[in-house]
Amino acid sequence: RRAYSLSTAPCSPGPFAITVKRLSGGRVSGYLHEAVSAGDFLEILGPSGTFVTEGEDGGALHHVFVAAGVGITPVISMAESLMMADRKHRVTILYGNRGVEDIVFRERLSRLSRRYRNFRVRHSLTTPPPRWRGGRGRLTGEKVAAFLGTISPDQRFYLCGPEGMMEDVATFLRERGVSHDRIRIERFVRPRGVGSLPDEARHPIHFLRSGRRILSRPGVSLLESGLAAGVALPFSCTMGGCGACRTRLRKGSVRMAEPNGLSEAEQEEGYILLCVAEARSEVELDA
Repeated sequence: RRAYSLSTAPCSPGPFAITVKRLSGGRVSGYLHEAVSAGDFLEILGPSGTFVTEGEDGGALHHVFVAAGVGITPVISMAESLMMADRKHRVTILYGNRGVEDIVFRERLSRLSRRYRNFRVRHSLTTPPPRWRGGRGRLTGEKVAAFLGTISPDQRFYLCGPEGMMEDVATFLRERGVSHDRIRIERFVRPRGVGSLPDEARHPIHFLRSGRRILSRPGVSLLESGLAAGVALPFSCTMGGCGACRTRLRKGSVRMAEPNGLSEAEQEEGYILLCVAEARSEVELDA
């Protein structure tokens, strides 16, 4: 299973679309590029995750998207949806790539910036061509702040791209007083930390709904431990982003790496994401 972001605005006419970059050795991306043809049917799950915009039905906000490479795929869908819902919103997209030829949706972004007065796009290239008038170099927190001019309470930040870029920008924003709930992150790779703990103990895991009892596997997520033992569990992205494996922890303690698929309220209510959680003691799960 793989989780992909919509690259079309959900409220726009026409079919939904995803944009998939072919990866070397990628099982699903390779299959989609090589084996799937127009007219084929694929079984899919419904939408999930917390990488969504705020304020579509409320007051106008300044939405700042920081993306690099294929990180633009969810960004362009969300940004276009905001403008279609309410033109009072302000949208700024800071988009990093290597060269001009790597810019995904270049013409579409240009059309949107011409169509909507409050829609701005700033490109930054690490290997720009001669006479390039846009930004230069990798996107950083300092560059984001320099382009915006100021960090204000009405801004909401959405980050999607390489891990290093997102960590740099998120850290910069938090150090300048931007609260956690104003920063949303979408990852395409598994967050750091899962599988890296030194704990070699095997802890009992009790799945309350199925009645199954197993032992955790050292350095392995609860999802992987359960699936390996034949426990039927919901999942999709396996990276902590979609929320499909959200489960309430009834007893015990776990260690989670960057549970972006959970809101703060859900975490306070005891929910965890099985795909990025490791048992640190005996645990009971509502699964």
